[in-house]
Amino acid sequence: MNPANSSRIEALLRLFLIIYGITVVVTFFLIDKESESVGRAVYLTGDRLDIHYWSSLVFGVTSIILGGFYNYIKAIVLKLFDQLSVDCESQNNAKIKLLLISAISLFLEIMVIRWMAVEVRIFAYFKNIVLLICFLGLGYGMLLKPAKKLSLVPSLMILFMLVLLAKTSFVFPGLSIENISYSIGFRWTEDALYRRSFGAVGGVIGQLISFGLVAIMLFMLFRIFVPLGQITGALFGLNKPITSYTLNISGAIIGILSFGVLSYFSLPPIVWFVCGLTAIVFVVRPSVFSYTFLASLIILFSLFLRDGLYEHKNSETFWSPYHKITAIPLYLSESEKPKKVGYDIFINNAGFQRPVNYTNAFLNDISIVDQEKIPLSRYNIIYQLKPAPKDVLIIGAGSGNDVAAALRGGAQSVVAVEIDPGIVEIGKNKHPEQPYSDPRVTVIIDDARAYLNRSNQKFDLIVFATLDSHTLASGYTNVQLDHYIYTQESFNSARNLLKDDGVFYMPFDSMSDWMISRFYSMLQTVFEESPIVFYSPEGVPWQWSKWVFIAGDNSTILETAAQDERLSPIINNSTSAVLELIQQDATSPLHVSTLTSDDWPYVYLKTRSIPPLYLAMTAFVLVALLAAFRKRIQVKGAFEYHFFFLGVGFLLLEFQALSRLSRIFGSTWIVSSVVILGVLVMILIANLLIAKYNIRFRKIYYLGLMLALLLSYFIASIPAGVFPTAAYAPIMTLITVLPVFFAALIFGSTFKEVNNQGFALGSNLIGSVVGGLLESASFIIGINAVVLLAMLIYFFAYLCKNRLSG
Repeated sequence: MNPANSSRIEALLRLFLIIYGITVVVTFFLIDKESESVGRAVYLTGDRLDIHYWSSLVFGVTSIILGGFYNYIKAIVLKLFDQLSVDCESQNNAKIKLLLISAISLFLEIMVIRWMAVEVRIFAYFKNIVLLICFLGLGYGMLLKPAKKLSLVPSLMILFMLVLLAKTSFVFPGLSIENISYSIGFRWTEDALYRRSFGAVGGVIGQLISFGLVAIMLFMLFRIFVPLGQITGALFGLNKPITSYTLNISGAIIGILSFGVLSYFSLPPIVWFVCGLTAIVFVVRPSVFSYTFLASLIILFSLFLRDGLYEHKNSETFWSPYHKITAIPLYLSESEKPKKVGYDIFINNAGFQRPVNYTNAFLNDISIVDQEKIPLSRYNIIYQLKPAPKDVLIIGAGSGNDVAAALRGGAQSVVAVEIDPGIVEIGKNKHPEQPYSDPRVTVIIDDARAYLNRSNQKFDLIVFATLDSHTLASGYTNVQLDHYIYTQESFNSARNLLKDDGVFYMPFDSMSDWMISRFYSMLQTVFEESPIVFYSPEGVPWQWSKWVFIAGDNSTILETAAQDERLSPIINNSTSAVLELIQQDATSPLHVSTLTSDDWPYVYLKTRSIPPLYLAMTAFVLVALLAAFRKRIQVKGAFEYHFFFLGVGFLLLEFQALSRLSRIFGSTWIVSSVVILGVLVMILIANLLIAKYNIRFRKIYYLGLMLALLLSYFIASIPAGVFPTAAYAPIMTLITVLPVFFAALIFGSTFKEVNNQGFALGSNLIGSVVGGLLESASFIIGINAVVLLAMLIYFFAYLCKNRLSG
């Protein structure tokens, strides 16, 4: 890096730290500590302020100190902890070091992606951006000139500062780290699910500060992974190319499996960070200073990573393989003596469900306003319209409200499908009606779409309940767990599981007219008749109202409603208004061309377009990419364009494979992990073949890849019924992963020919960043067409083959 540029960057960093620290400290003393605008992050528990609240003051003072005494602190840290470094020249244990640093890098990637998506909610909508920034840091580090000894102190210090920043209660009056997603999304996501103003948060100043904070956090992530990439690149040169690459892939597999084990046992972030920091001990040079420094960091991380303190003094927090789940007791405030009626369930710090006691015995024992509306809530109203259904299927059963409603409604058998075992466990332990303990209930932990594809049971009622989208999704992006549940193919699978007089029921939280129109048209197409659409009555105690869609045996539903003076006006008035809306929308391109399908499952996009905020975040990554590599490469000819295009193409292949296999086997974390592990194992197999048989680059690999991609493209349009049921999944899996094998052969056979493996792998990772950005093209062209885009990218890679440095 140019010394002059480095000095300017450090000067700007110091100025930012000082100004930002002063702002936070002043805000800490001036802001109304009990104001709702401060948010839950500064929740007072009795007369004690928790550590998350004080973290704001700690972070502000720390920022001022770091900015004011930057050069002194930098000199002290580098002098004291110089031994917390990795020897990148010695052949001693070089293979073990490469294996471990690769495992640590992958482990840290997964860890920060998941943790930041919870603590800084906007990153839940941009997990791929966080991943690409990590790739960018690793790739940049690999392209830097190798050093004899590389310290991990900068990465660990920045990681701690990132944790402290994410836990900062507030940074500006009315603006907390927790709600910067609303500040940014309020103006940038016209059709977002959550369209609401947060006072100063929605202002221009709040917007600018929010974007600045996001940029700072992404830059910090980038800097965390640069030393890891530089160490990896240096260690690559100490072994043969294929040996180094095999060790790198093996380390990645170890990293994924290690985090998978922690997820399986639902362990909290404290354990993640401790495991990651402890693993570093086996890579750095052993010394008293290094171990003392790591132990100090572990203590500090543990102090600030605690959960459940700031929500409520009686809150309980659990970490499932998918979410951070917090349960807070809910009391009847109208009574003189507070009586617990249930719980508030928060998923990733956002409201999710309220499991409450709606049994007659409990309701008769208390007195509440609007109690007569409870039978008309979105959970109960379907059982007024279709009394006592025998067999009920609930998709997205959550903490058990829909299951409890089905049991109260007279169901004889309930199949409850929920993807997150942690949420089910909350329901078993916390729901006051204990619906999951009823012998009539069968709980299935699985992806909703996968269950619809596999099940042969027929049902009287199918309920699409509270799915992941109702908490996480918005116009920000569309990479959510429930993508393939709101498609025409999914609705058709549900229809096939209904009995002749069965009913499909779907509450949905939508604030957009065009989305109501979309669902109306999709259900009308699938069920070949107009659905019933209405808004569930407002004012139901402890519950939120939602739009309701009903399809199937609608004639019976309407007859039942006509005989009940409570139900008739609700359905007739709402349905008339919706029909008028549909007629107005009939001439819109949306009505015909943008109904969601398995190829275009982006239910929260109004049209085939890339969301503005997604474009803004993409632009940020591209600017970071250009800034990082303009005049930054210290060795002439370091960038390998062949491997760059291989990285672009491979990310597109992985995206397409993960999307297609998720439709078949489900979008569970286990399926995703298995797919990624399968890709890595296939790369290992290709490496072993190349090493054993001394396979060199051949044009036949590119021909095989192109044919495999064409087969994958055309096979996606073939209906599942064409193949025997037992053979469909294996055939589709083989066709989907076959291009990955040829791509691995191409990479391995050319990788062994290059002079500098670190540069080649760095170029490949930078290509992965661009490939990750190109995935957003699926918002316009659909997922299957990404295969054709990958073919074009691999053609460019072939053209660049002769420009290899080797």
